Amino acid sequence: MLNSTHEPEHASGETPTGRATQLAMMSEQAGIARSYDDTCKEIDEFESAAPEPPRGLAESVDADIREARSVADTAEQTIAAHLQKRFTAFEALRAKLEEDGIDRPPRKTDVLAIIAVTVPLICFEGAITGTMFVAEGHMGFEAYPIAMLFALVNVVFGLLIGYLPGRYATYRIDAPVQRPRDAWLRRSAWLGCGLGALALSALVLAAAMTRVLGTHDGIWSSFSLGAIFNDAIAFVVLLIGIAASIISVMKGMIGISDAPGITPLLKQATSELEDAVEEDAEKAQRAIEAIFERSEHRIGKAERPAKRTVKKRNAGAKRLLSVIRRHNDKILAAKDKVRHVALSEARKAARRRGGLEACTHLHAPELDLSSFDAFRIVGFDDPGAVQTHLADVFPVETHAKLVAGRDKALARIRAAHAHFKAAGPDLGSLG
Repeated sequence: MLNSTHEPEHASGETPTGRATQLAMMSEQAGIARSYDDTCKEIDEFESAAPEPPRGLAESVDADIREARSVADTAEQTIAAHLQKRFTAFEALRAKLEEDGIDRPPRKTDVLAIIAVTVPLICFEGAITGTMFVAEGHMGFEAYPIAMLFALVNVVFGLLIGYLPGRYATYRIDAPVQRPRDAWLRRSAWLGCGLGALALSALVLAAAMTRVLGTHDGIWSSFSLGAIFNDAIAFVVLLIGIAASIISVMKGMIGISDAPGITPLLKQATSELEDAVEEDAEKAQRAIEAIFERSEHRIGKAERPAKRTVKKRNAGAKRLLSVIRRHNDKILAAKDKVRHVALSEARKAARRRGGLEACTHLHAPELDLSSFDAFRIVGFDDPGAVQTHLADVFPVETHAKLVAGRDKALARIRAAHAHFKAAGPDLGSLG
């Protein structure tokens, strides 16, 4: 803060050269004293108007950092709980595999992979079968929609047969402890597979017979295996339909889901908890970013008026320095004026004593003007003495502190998430 100089001690007013000099000194001292009082008043007003840092900003930033730390604590605890659930689900899956006599790791299924196989299979079977239908002019281009419908029903029905009865055909067949209903389920599954095989056989035979007759009307009333085997193209249609049926049934058995009761436990141990952790981590990160944005907005809202205050205060400081310089310049001018009066008075006295020649080489008398120096205002020669910086009126370190707190909280969440991924059980060790 600025510091005004002490009150000066006024001179006694004595002068070695006469009354005119004394009067001049008294007059100049009076003027300098008034200037000194006015200048000191401006200094006091400048100092008393010194701005203070905004109240409560640092405390609110600290509170926001604590809140972000609390969010990270909660996220870490939640992720740790999910990891424990993962190990629990893993052990339940292991027990289920051992109970059902499955000595291989569980299979992860992917719906997109199923679609990636079945859709091209339907298109391929439909296109080839349609081409076979129109070969040699047996049918027109209306054969392609019919062939595509055959292919669609064949593949979709094959998937259903593999998924529903197919997966139960070997259900718990190697289980160390057989339950009474296990054998009944397997027999029922084989019966369902047999019925499904008959339905698929009827479908592919109908497709082959459509090629033989050139129409899908009356295929069963005119049905003949001999006609199919005697028509090479019809026989190819039959083989393509059988191959597509086998592929779709196998995909239904192992592609859509693992053995009954395995896939739900596998999801609990893998994808469900992974999705939950991903969601919790993202939610915590969004909460921390929201805290940071809210606090940063508060800092910016307080910083803008602080910058305006600094600009205004530095403009006032510049004006104050100009006032102080003018005051100190007045002291120098007052001294020169007193010296000039003393010299004039000395010359007059010399002329009275010895004429004009006596004052030709006359010098100004020695005067004690130290009393004027007591009115000088010192300590403001360096503009930095009154310069106001943003750090003087605003806690500039709060933003860096806030960023560090946010980054630390986010790093903790990312570390917990990475630990969850790395510490998960090895599914390959099952079976």
